[in-house]
Amino acid sequence: MNLTYQACTIDAFDTLLAIQKKHVLHYEDPTMIDMHIVLQQIEQNLRANITNYIAVYKANDVVAYYHIVEDYDLFWNLTFFYVFPKYRSQGIGTLVLQKLQKMVDDPIVVNVYFRDTLLVDYFEKHDFQMKKVISKSRMTLEWK
Repeated sequence: MNLTYQACTIDAFDTLLAIQKKHVLHYEDPTMIDMHIVLQQIEQNLRANITNYIAVYKANDVVAYYHIVEDYDLFWNLTFFYVFPKYRSQGIGTLVLQKLQKMVDDPIVVNVYFRDTLLVDYFEKHDFQMKKVISKSRMTLEWK
């Protein structure tokens, strides 16, 4: 499968923001956080880093997005990973993860919600292991 990768532009902002907000609203425990503040932080972070997000294309269609950042030469933080539902179960996410795993020498970490069992299972299937609990609703998984 031929996938191409391109840095996002501001044109992707609304789509990325909607995906992230929906995810947080669905999985986060609103009794544990101030949801308004968290959603504001998501928007500010996305606005400041939009060009560091990567759009994954299959032909002319955006099929996935990800954002990964190096953290002090200790590990890579996969802060965002999303494959559009229409393109799931086609191996696209696996190809993207394999690309990321090949490009780094250090571990990759990803924070996931306990309640997002599909995503937890997905990462575990790709050799990520539980590293630590970071809150009552989230944990860190690590690959390497």
